[in-house]
Amino acid sequence: MSNRADSAAWQSRVDRGELLAAHRRADGTLLVEGFAAREGILEYRVGNGVRRELVRADTLAKAAAGLGRAPVTLGHPDPVVYPNGVTPDNVQRLGVGDTGGEVVLADGGFVKVQLAVRRRDALDAIAQGTQELSPGYDVLLDETPGVDPVHGRYDAVQTERRYNHLAIVDRARGGDAIRLRADSGVATSVIGGGTRAERPRGGSVNPKFVGLLALCGVADFRGDSDDAALDAVSAALRSRADGDRARADAAQAESKRALDAMTAERDAQKARADAAEGEVKKLKDADKARADAAERADLDGVAKGLGLDPAKHADGKALKRAIAAKHLGSELKSDASDAYVDVLVDLAKAKAPEQRGDGREAGRAALQGTGETRQDVQDGQRDLKPYLSPSERQREAAKKAFAAARSPTA
Repeated sequence: MSNRADSAAWQSRVDRGELLAAHRRADGTLLVEGFAAREGILEYRVGNGVRRELVRADTLAKAAAGLGRAPVTLGHPDPVVYPNGVTPDNVQRLGVGDTGGEVVLADGGFVKVQLAVRRRDALDAIAQGTQELSPGYDVLLDETPGVDPVHGRYDAVQTERRYNHLAIVDRARGGDAIRLRADSGVATSVIGGGTRAERPRGGSVNPKFVGLLALCGVADFRGDSDDAALDAVSAALRSRADGDRARADAAQAESKRALDAMTAERDAQKARADAAEGEVKKLKDADKARADAAERADLDGVAKGLGLDPAKHADGKALKRAIAAKHLGSELKSDASDAYVDVLVDLAKAKAPEQRGDGREAGRAALQGTGETRQDVQDGQRDLKPYLSPSERQREAAKKAFAAARSPTA
């Protein structure tokens, strides 16, 4: 309920009082007096013990004016929904009336106020027995314990109060488990989202609930009723569930980041592999193109040596058949195999190497960069066999067998 710069020092409280004489005006407004606060000891349950706070008459007298013209509510504003209590922004929603301007410090240490109740739900609640008054306020404490000659032992002293509102509540014991507190006879009905809590709070805290509070990690329980204890347990469980959900969300987000990183790395590796494969293909294509060019240049040279015009045979296979036919001196059969044609071409090359001329030189030029050309091997510098593919070795064997068959000494 505090917006002060020193709000960390102020703590929220609610007290108890009671309605006195009432008068209903013709417009339905209920004018009523009541005791809103009293001097004495206010007790709050803390864990397994009780905290006692002393409220002196001089503290009530100093703060009494703050109850004048204060908003009246039906139940206390939920401190989770309305952390600053009643404000100009929510008074139309929370307010059911207001107090009068005159506040009296009566005999016996009671603070007496007059109030006007106007809203229907509050009028009905009063008619049905909701007739306690409980001020909501911020407080400054002197934490020095002591013993008051009239009221007895205390753990702290309320030195200043700053009132926010005056609530009409059910008579019960206990306090809100979050921020608001009540003395030993006050109700702490809470307005949640603009409506009052339905069930009354009452009785002392069952010892079983004390253990449940400890199990849920509630170390500073401020309330005297089972309902308040259950509210504290519920709040603790909600907080724990929210924490678990936040941790699960964080873990899921971290897993997604890791998966995204792995996916990105996989994609990068695939891109690099594709690029390398592309480069290898380019090299292979370039090698094949050079080999094809060298072979064509060699065939062109053989064809020219035999008096053929290579330009008339754009297809390499057709040029080979023309060379083979020229070597035989007759047309080839239509079903002549490629291997047979290759043997005839090789025989043509071997029979008239001197006729290849520029074609041989072009073939050598096409094979530049290999260290030694295939033609160098054929010219006798090295043995040809290691440089031949299996199909080429078969052609060599066939060529030798063909030559032996045509030899006069065979």
